[in-house]
Amino acid sequence: MAALATCELYDVAQGTWSPVAPMSTARSFHRAVVLLSGQVLVAGGMDSSSTPIVSTELYDPSAGQWTTLSSLNEPRVLHSLTLLADGSVLAAGGAAGSDDATAEVYDPSASATPTWAYTAGPMTSPRTVHSATLLHDGRVLIAGGMYINTTVEVSYRSAEIYDPVSGLFAPTASMSDARCTHGALVMAGGGGNYVLVVGGADVEQFSLTLHDSSEVYLVEEGGWILYGSMSLPRMFLQGAIALTPSGAVFVAGGAVPWYPGSSQWQVTNTTDVFACRPGYFGGLCAAFADPATTCKNGGVLRDNFGGNGLCACPAGYTDDYCAVPDCRLVGCAGNGTCDPVVGGACSCVIGWTADFCTVPQPCTAELCQHDGVCVPGDNACVCTPGYGGVFCQDQLGCFNETDPQAVCIHGTCVIGGEGVYCVCPFGYQGDQCQELSALYAIFPLLPVIIGMTLAVVLFALGKYRYSPDADNRVVFVVLVGVVDLITHIVFLLTAYNEAQVPRTLFGMAMLFVILPMLANLGFAMWFLLQMSRDDGDPHWFAQHHTVVAIVATVAMTNAESVSLLRSRLYNLDMFSAEWPDWALDRIEYFGVVPVFLQDIPQIVIQSLITSRTNDFNSAALASIFMASVSITKEVVSRVFLSRARSIQSDMYGLGGKQQYAMLD
Repeated sequence: MAALATCELYDVAQGTWSPVAPMSTARSFHRAVVLLSGQVLVAGGMDSSSTPIVSTELYDPSAGQWTTLSSLNEPRVLHSLTLLADGSVLAAGGAAGSDDATAEVYDPSASATPTWAYTAGPMTSPRTVHSATLLHDGRVLIAGGMYINTTVEVSYRSAEIYDPVSGLFAPTASMSDARCTHGALVMAGGGGNYVLVVGGADVEQFSLTLHDSSEVYLVEEGGWILYGSMSLPRMFLQGAIALTPSGAVFVAGGAVPWYPGSSQWQVTNTTDVFACRPGYFGGLCAAFADPATTCKNGGVLRDNFGGNGLCACPAGYTDDYCAVPDCRLVGCAGNGTCDPVVGGACSCVIGWTADFCTVPQPCTAELCQHDGVCVPGDNACVCTPGYGGVFCQDQLGCFNETDPQAVCIHGTCVIGGEGVYCVCPFGYQGDQCQELSALYAIFPLLPVIIGMTLAVVLFALGKYRYSPDADNRVVFVVLVGVVDLITHIVFLLTAYNEAQVPRTLFGMAMLFVILPMLANLGFAMWFLLQMSRDDGDPHWFAQHHTVVAIVATVAMTNAESVSLLRSRLYNLDMFSAEWPDWALDRIEYFGVVPVFLQDIPQIVIQSLITSRTNDFNSAALASIFMASVSITKEVVSRVFLSRARSIQSDMYGLGGKQQYAMLD
């Protein structure tokens, strides 16, 4: 029989085989075991000339390479190779011309170059194609096998146990059937106290009988009991038997009789599964729990060899039989509340039921509230506008039967395709437009911030001047006019969507902002046009036309702002226009117009607004304040100008016109 050195590795995740480095020695009928390090030890077998060999090798999966180790003390074929609890390896029996009873141990941690050492004593019988199963207490159960030489061929019923502490083998109870080439493993459940052997063949003087039977070794009792049978008799099951996750025993392939009653055999692709009947559990399937009544709420009974008769519970249920709900584990699906301390079942809102409020409660005509209609077969009512919920029990958004606007404190209630909700004006937020936004909180302060900034700039221009006859008063006039106008505009922006501000008063407030702006701009344009002709200094106006345009725009706040052009601030030429005395009179007279077109009307309008609203008054109060400041400014200015004219009259013969210009 040809021996092979090639090797392949199976990738569980990919489900594919791939070649790896070959062994240094071609071999067949050898044995392999995985060490605690994850490396693979291969020992014995026959080479390509069918000669038993003693060589051993170690495969390192991380390096993908083979390393030759120390040799066995004698050649072994069809022997057993078992990983012991301490990480060493037991090689027992095998055939090498005649069956061997010797055994040896390889300890990979014994030294840098470990070797194989004979056990303290041999097995009680020479064996090959036997089973060697590691028990939960660290001992090894050796069962069955056969003895063979050139004249004798017979299988065993006997079994023995190897004790790694003493290094000796001792006989134990024999199996019911003689068997070799069988499969063996420790069964799930029973604390490792049960070893199952299954199938195999009874060989006697070259006559072959295959087994479908199985039997179990009771470790603590030291005896065997017959167990269930496979669907077919099978042999060559070493390595073909395994435990499934449920604890069932899976048997694959092997060899079966050529035909019923035949001593000839053939390989097969069939499988068998050893499992407890439904409801039975434990190592020998001796205990029973009724799957139909034991587990509640969809729990699954843990039966089979590895089961314990308790239940695997779905999410949200606890205890051994899934009878106790605990909503802390899964919540209430948004349809109820859960006690965070006690847990238990949820307290469901109307329309929902079950432990976790996941089952809609069918609607009825009596359950549908606020004129909702129950449609047969549906679990929810069809609600009238403004109401929602399974039974129309919830009032939606801002809807109110008696006053649709009552819930929207600072907004407008809208009932549309997207539901019922409040539309909030600028500066408000929240479901009921009840909260001031951060922007709104600082918005009424913008006029003060802007005014202070302008004051700093204009004060700097006025204070650090080189001209002794610069006009200080015009700085104050421009500052008050700009801040006054900005305050009124801020009020209009914040009141635009405010439900509590009467629309009539809002319209009047807007009118008495726009009207004085147009009047001031009209006067400034007319005045500057006159000054740019023969009445003033056409050359200067042509040279500084950009500054003139900017000042004309600023003059929308107050017509007196055109005086900036002749204020001589900072001794700059752009503020050094010349115009006749009549022009000063026109500016003085027209400066009073905004008091009657803007300031007095705004005080009246804002006072009415603050008296009719609850808390929307900060911008209105700011507007009243700035209008009062503007009126006060005009009164002070008139007093100042009246005093200046008196001084001019007294000094007329001494160049009073020039002195007046300086004082103004």
